[in-house]
Parts: sequence; structure tokens; C-alpha cells
Amino acid sequence: MPTAATLSITKLMNVREVAEQTGLCEKSVWNATAPRGTLPCVKLGARSLYRPEDVAAWIASRIVWPVNAQ
Repeated sequence: MPTAATLSITKLMNVREVAEQTGLCEKSVWNATAPRGTLPCVKLGARSLYRPEDVAAWIASRIVWPVNAQ
């Protein structure tokens, strides 16, 4: 878990921005957001914001590789 000393400040994205970048609808982003789903978010008050690196890692974790047909 990152600490204040290791956490880098980057531009955080809102749900709409994540939806635009991923091609998902906003409801799908909400459903994927922790604790309902596996997409990490940063809670600031009532807002759920997303670090670009977390969104990229979440997308990478969802890649389905083909099975070698031999």
C-alpha cells in the first residue's frame, strides 16, 4: 500500500474521463469500481477518482490471451 512518502501526485480522472478513455459507459465504470469491482479508486469526500496508472493496470489485468491450439 502506498504511503504519503511514496505516493506520486498525478492528475486524477473522474468517472466520465475513465469511461471516455476505455469506451465503457459510466455505469460500467461505477460497477467496476472497488469495493463492487476490482478497479481501484481514490476517495476524496464523496468523489471517486482514478489514477491513470491504476486504470491502465486494471485494463492490462483483463487481457484474455488465446490458448495455443496444438
